[in-house]
Amino acid sequence: MGDFITDIDSCLNPIYQEVKNTKQLKEDKTGMVIEINTTGKHSIYSFDLQSKKAPELFPFFSKKAKLRQVSDYVTFCIRENDAKPFALIIELKSQMDPTAQLWATQQFVEFLINRINAACHTEYKPETRKIGCLKTMHSKLRNKFRSGGTKPSKVFYNNAQGIALLIGDKFVIADYLL
Repeated sequence: MGDFITDIDSCLNPIYQEVKNTKQLKEDKTGMVIEINTTGKHSIYSFDLQSKKAPELFPFFSKKAKLRQVSDYVTFCIRENDAKPFALIIELKSQMDPTAQLWATQQFVEFLINRINAACHTEYKPETRKIGCLKTMHSKLRNKFRSGGTKPSKVFYNNAQGIALLIGDKFVIADYLL
């Protein structure tokens, strides 16, 4: 048994892993690019079926709509002050609602963690955070999400669904490990 990140990396196919010094997350379909600020121990994976020439991620599923849906990135990381594991699910969109993909990916991440726990004889229970990164917020989303405070914000929340929306082009991982 290693640690959370080591076990994740040893169990997942490296073809889906981003390089360790990745500074940008990209979504080719929308042209969305955000700068990512990483510190501490982490691994970033992209399971997006459209962006890689990777093996079929869900070979056991049919091509039924939404059955193989997955977010653009999953960042597995450890909070530095107490070594708590996290799984940050990140969906890049131009302005549309990322909720469906974030929820589908949460189920996928839970499956991955269960398989890793079985293979490594561990009991990891990472806290999962769902984060949508948008260029702009569509007017239909404004009613579903609230600002984090009284000042104009670039981060909006839907506490009932446990989703944060980031409007802009900069993402600091540590901000989501509170």
